[in-house]
Amino acid sequence: MALCARYALWQTTVNSFHGSAENDPSYIMDLVCDASERHAAVAGSEFDLKLYDRQSLQCDTTLALPAHSDRINELTYAPAGSSVAGRLFSASSDGTVRGWDAAAPPRTGCAMEFRGKDEVWSISVSDGPLIATGTQSAVVLWDVRKATTPAALLEVHTEPVTAVRFQPGSATALVSGSVDELICSIDCR
Repeated sequence: MALCARYALWQTTVNSFHGSAENDPSYIMDLVCDASERHAAVAGSEFDLKLYDRQSLQCDTTLALPAHSDRINELTYAPAGSSVAGRLFSASSDGTVRGWDAAAPPRTGCAMEFRGKDEVWSISVSDGPLIATGTQSAVVLWDVRKATTPAALLEVHTEPVTAVRFQPGSATALVSGSVDELICSIDCR
């Protein structure tokens, strides 16, 4: 019990969703903090994407309403070493990954888009030009310099890929996990 005494709830707020339907409550699908710890990006169940100030927990900006045409499954910020450092990315069941210029005003909304054919469950950005997505059928690699078509389609799993993560500090070392119970280590050179 003494261990818990060092921790305390600092502050709370209610995410301000737009017009929820009766008996269909809104909720938070994912949230992620930027490297500067100034903002928390929040994906809502109504497909909205908002930035909250970490100090005041007030909504700074609504980046998009809607941000996608279906559920937002995961958010991530690109790491400092990435070709798109600081950009916020959202992965959705609508088959798209969108990159948002959320760093400094004016916030320009969706700055890049990767459109696949399958639902996107997970996303990770490398310390380089690669973005990995976990989809219904494969790990899909995208190169931010050529966003119109995937750089590679890696069919290393037999079921939906629910998690992809680049090793921190790496431009090419990737791990993936799937409903098929496999964890794969992938060299993306």
